[in-house]
Amino acid sequence: NAQLRTLKSATYNLSLDTVTTTTAHYMVSPALSAGVKKNVEVVVKCTEISGTTSGTATVEASFDGSTWFSPYNSKDSTYSLSLSDVTTDQIYRWQLTNQAARYYRVNVVGGGSVSVKISGTLSVDN
Repeated sequence: NAQLRTLKSATYNLSLDTVTTTTAHYMVSPALSAGVKKNVEVVVKCTEISGTTSGTATVEASFDGSTWFSPYNSKDSTYSLSLSDVTTDQIYRWQLTNQAARYYRVNVVGGGSVSVKISGTLSVDN
């Protein structure tokens, strides 16, 4: 039974944030229980509001909520997504296995003069 959690903006504690510059914006999970999780899926949705969308979205993990690293055992070949200049939603899913981290986040950095709405979820299957 997977548990679905909403990622929240590290700045505003809301389920949405807006990337407008090259400053990093973080969508963070609530703390998870200790122990290894069999499957963790992190999903981010980026929607262009205005400008020429570019930048990256990267999944990160943490044991303490302070020190962040690239998670291990990804079923995908990359931990980063390059954002494209499209008018449709860009949705990316990172599927991670055998994870012990208690926190997950998506680090989104815009590529300049851009306005992009971001949101995300975390699904955990113990």
